[in-house]
Amino acid sequence: MLFLLALLGAASPAFVNVAKEGSASATSVGWGGVPDRVIDGNTNAYWSGRSCYHSGNANGNRVTVSLPHSEIGIKYPVAKVRVYNRMENDKRINNVQVFAGDQVCGTIEWQQGEKAYLIDCGKKNASEVSVRLSSGWLQFCELEVLVLEEDMPTNIPNYINVAINGSATASSVAYGGVATRVND
Repeated sequence: MLFLLALLGAASPAFVNVAKEGSASATSVGWGGVPDRVIDGNTNAYWSGRSCYHSGNANGNRVTVSLPHSEIGIKYPVAKVRVYNRMENDKRINNVQVFAGDQVCGTIEWQQGEKAYLIDCGKKNASEVSVRLSSGWLQFCELEVLVLEEDMPTNIPNYINVAINGSATASSVAYGGVATRVND
């Protein structure tokens, strides 16, 4: 059967990286390695590439990515999480835990020369994904939260900003702050 699927050109599943439309936060930041770097789409694994996060503390570190529309309760069935390691200090990724919401997906075990680690989350429903390290400096360069295309939520509202290019008035203005700037 497997041979037949290969002959027919069976497509591999398509995944959507929902992290890149989310927002990132961290318990600490050091050396300018802000958490937004882990969802910038840049998988460069070296500090000089200016795409890696670095914690400011040596213990109790966490980076959390709030997935799109989490503020209105949307949850995603997280199939996999890919964590891109920082290669100059690559052993620091050892024992990093990956969570979907408050559920553990897995723990990374460092392997020499490994740039990216793929963790199976088993379609755990979550509105956020976090990477945690209880002891040591947390640093990594990209986080992808992968949801099967066919499992993407369908209840995401499509908002339209009806105020754009409308008219606006104000009871008073100062310092050139005209009312029309609120909806331009």
